[in-house]
Amino acid sequence: MLRLISVLMVTLACALANAQESLESKIAETDMNSAESVFELANWCKTHNLPMKSRQYLSQVIKIDKDHEGARTAMGQVRVGDRWVSATHAPPGTGQPKPGDEAPVVKRTASGPGPKAADIAWDLSVPKDPAAANTFITKYVERMSTVANDSHEMDVSVATCLAADYLPSAVPRLCAALARSDFTDLYGASSMVSELVRKGKTDEARPLLPFLVKASERVSDPTDLECFAYAIGLFKDRRAVPRLIELMGSGNDSVKNAAASAVAAITLLPDRGMSVATAQEWWDLNHSVSERETYQAQLRSADAAIAVEAAKALYPLRDTSIIPVLIKCLRSEDKHANLRAASLIAKITGTDWNYDPAMPAEQKAKIADRLDAWWKQEQGRFTWIEDRKAQSATNAVPKDANAEMVSQLDSREGDRGQLAESGLMARGDEAIPALIDGLSTNSSIVRRKCNDILRAITKQDFQFDARDSDEARAKAVAAWKAWNAARSPAKTDEATK
Repeated sequence: MLRLISVLMVTLACALANAQESLESKIAETDMNSAESVFELANWCKTHNLPMKSRQYLSQVIKIDKDHEGARTAMGQVRVGDRWVSATHAPPGTGQPKPGDEAPVVKRTASGPGPKAADIAWDLSVPKDPAAANTFITKYVERMSTVANDSHEMDVSVATCLAADYLPSAVPRLCAALARSDFTDLYGASSMVSELVRKGKTDEARPLLPFLVKASERVSDPTDLECFAYAIGLFKDRRAVPRLIELMGSGNDSVKNAAASAVAAITLLPDRGMSVATAQEWWDLNHSVSERETYQAQLRSADAAIAVEAAKALYPLRDTSIIPVLIKCLRSEDKHANLRAASLIAKITGTDWNYDPAMPAEQKAKIADRLDAWWKQEQGRFTWIEDRKAQSATNAVPKDANAEMVSQLDSREGDRGQLAESGLMARGDEAIPALIDGLSTNSSIVRRKCNDILRAITKQDFQFDARDSDEARAKAVAAWKAWNAARSPAKTDEATK
């Protein structure tokens, strides 16, 4: 008994040490003078079973911003007049939530107006030209300012500048040209940006960003400005927002729409209904905070479309606070938000949970309930799939080849899914146990393909439907298992031993 207690104490000490190490690294990443940043730290502590630390940091948030609604709500307080009081002691009708109601959405307030476009400091240092003595590409750069946007000459200039041999010199020379007052073309450079970003070469296009923004201030051609707005949104650089807000006030509808779309791309707000007022409010709120703080705030939006885009932005940061929000988005009436949330949940969990945005609301709610139950059980020990893959790569353990191929049936990586399907067909009877197990996975694609392969190999059909209810699928799986046991009892006994 003493030995057992000692082992438990050592285990607990190790766990606490790991938690402390993680907390220390999280604290190191936190701006302790920013209310939103400390609030994020408090939420992290809560999700990592550190409730005392969470309350400690919530108190610190309130010291920084006494009216921080997120922290006050988390502390169980509501506003009564100009004071915050415990919700349990607040008079009826003063804003305390009723049982079953959700906590109010936090609405931040701007500390002041964001800087105007003219006040943004851009680095206008022309990049180094690796082949300054070679003047060949110069004529194609200069010609952009003198030919029509829809002309053959413009197409040739853009294509030549994009050629691998000339791009390293074309970019700095185009930057220098855009800096001159007599160069009035945005179309050529913007077309180059769009093509480079499309090819995944955003870093090669990025030096053009500040020069395009500044040059746009002296260009009035609507086609140039429209192309510029679309291209500039591809960089997702918030410093361009004030200039885009100015263009949203333009008299040309095409320019207005392009600028609004670019602002939506940068801010992760819905394109629909984007207005100058909406864009300005976002800029005032977020110009002086980190992108992470911005996304954390938008994650708490009541608009599912905004919340799910914020979740997508936070996904690379391994922020587990996105998971409950994504589950909530599955219940939304916004089918586009449903689709985006379902896609991200499939990426996080490794399965699509048989979810379809076209389902009736009650069916979507049932799947969301299952996910809620899964998250309550898993959140304390959850590991991101990418981290699991990294661990698997360093601690490779031999796996059953058939089970491995079954798990790859819904792969979206190249032709891996098709190769797994062919491999299982080729293995024939040997793959049957793994295929039967695959009928019970969370992925409807894996279930369907396992059933199709089983029918092809065995010529049997037990009326399994991958999208049927859990109960109906369980009956069909039981029938498959009974058939397999009955056909080869000796092999089954040997496998059991």
